[in-house]
Amino acid sequence: MEIKVLFQGFPGKLQRGFLGWSSMIYISTGKQKILVDTGSFGDAPEIPKRLAQINVKMEEIDTVFLSHFHYDHIINAHLFPKATYLLSRIEAEYVTGGSGDWAVPEYYFSHLEKTGRLKFMESEMLIAEGIRSIYTPGHTPGLMSLLIEDESMPTTLIASDAVKNIVELQTGNVPMAWDTKVSKQTIENIKDRVTRVIPGHDRILHIEKDGVIACHSVKERIQLPAGISEVTGFDLGISSTTGAEECPCCKSVIDRRQLHE
Repeated sequence: MEIKVLFQGFPGKLQRGFLGWSSMIYISTGKQKILVDTGSFGDAPEIPKRLAQINVKMEEIDTVFLSHFHYDHIINAHLFPKATYLLSRIEAEYVTGGSGDWAVPEYYFSHLEKTGRLKFMESEMLIAEGIRSIYTPGHTPGLMSLLIEDESMPTTLIASDAVKNIVELQTGNVPMAWDTKVSKQTIENIKDRVTRVIPGHDRILHIEKDGVIACHSVKERIQLPAGISEVTGFDLGISSTTGAEECPCCKSVIDRRQLHE
């Protein structure tokens, strides 16, 4: 089984609003090509480039797993012309039931429905050998994550926004949640079940006896048009908590080209 971080999640917001830089994960089982979430609006032109770097075409993606229906995780799903879209039934009811959630693009739900390729997960299910969807509610009521159990790697949860960043995994305190108490319980369950977490908006995290560590650094570059300023750009960076650039077990998951280093 192969896992690649196509887009590294990044925490933070601006005075004017949220960055919406979420993680996007590619999984190959040898028989299936799976994408977990599809990023935000600005990611669209970069997605085919990053897939091409690992020799994958857009039309080769079999399954797009939509963890939840916030715009920064689902808005590019339509770019995958042959994929089946998987979304939990509970999340679908949240979207269509007048949630009042500003991050839910309700119009996009009907767009995906019209493709005939939107399928609802009625419960936790086996997506492929070693890959299972599990309910991880709190951020939204129907959020689902992917549990990866394969002898070649640590037990891993692609958590999306069930865990947005290292602080949430450390403390269980989750701002921006549909239900903060449910989120806290979900995080406790996650810590009991897995040793590695790929969050929605942060570096890869390892759960160890003495705490949670971020095993690699990440950097994003903000570029300005030529002539605007003497400064053509600046970097936003977050270091690992260990002082190392990466850990051995995550080296194959992280492509340093995606971290802009």
